Amino acid sequence: MNDHANFNVIINGSEGFVGSFLKKDFSKLGISYQCADIKLNKSINDCKSDNEKLNFVVHLAASISPSDSFESPGEYYKNNIYSLIESLEWCRMNNAKILFFSSYVYGENASIPTSEKDKINGHNPYSQTKIIGENLCHSYQRDFNVPYVVFRPFNIYGAGQSNQFVISSIFDQINKGLTQINIQNPYPKRDFIYIKDVSKAVCLAIKKNVSNETFNLCSQTNNSIKEVCDLIESICNEKIEFLFNEKFERKGDVSVTLGDKSKSSSLLGWEPIYSLRDGLKEILNSNSQK
Repeated sequence: MNDHANFNVIINGSEGFVGSFLKKDFSKLGISYQCADIKLNKSINDCKSDNEKLNFVVHLAASISPSDSFESPGEYYKNNIYSLIESLEWCRMNNAKILFFSSYVYGENASIPTSEKDKINGHNPYSQTKIIGENLCHSYQRDFNVPYVVFRPFNIYGAGQSNQFVISSIFDQINKGLTQINIQNPYPKRDFIYIKDVSKAVCLAIKKNVSNETFNLCSQTNNSIKEVCDLIESICNEKIEFLFNEKFERKGDVSVTLGDKSKSSSLLGWEPIYSLRDGLKEILNSNSQK
């Protein structure tokens, strides 16, 4: 018997990086889903509820670049907050639970490793939209009894991600045949989490009877950008010259992220499977098959 068959899932933001992987995993698991995305010219209001099943909204729709959020803050606040309100309203009217993808919202100088109990500290307009989004989820639960799960993913990576993110940018330059790769500051340390582990967490959150909880999605390990470059060079098995700009500083950036995954492990039964090396190898293999 398929224990996922009694769910009706709406993916709001289905055509993005995370949504594309969710659709594959949902299909494998027999989870019925509907898609909503501006690229499809289809809003969540075009999706149907199912009174015979448990309705569940995975909210991914958002503008995603922290650096761009400084250039267009009004657009970011409007896009990210209004799209979430649409999802929350759909949940309110259709007796549905929401899974909201937040972000790393702890800012600079968070305790290491960082748990969900740590103080929230918006460090750019993008992260501020996510903090407002979390508060909206709390409000709809309080006022309208809309159950929620909030995910705070650290640094997601994987094949098909926008090349505005560091790992995708490196592979994009390698795919173009470049042997000199331009990289910004080599020193920031990041807690990288592979996209397939993120998708697995979503499937567990749908299946588990857990509500009104917030979870870090992280590996509980971190690597500097320089260490990532060294790993990529080793798996590519060829000499790559990385050109670092050690003086580069991105506005609103954080020097070190390292998450505590113990709550996700205990309540969801989630453990990331992919090491950074394993994930990078899959990206390389995926690119070579194109």
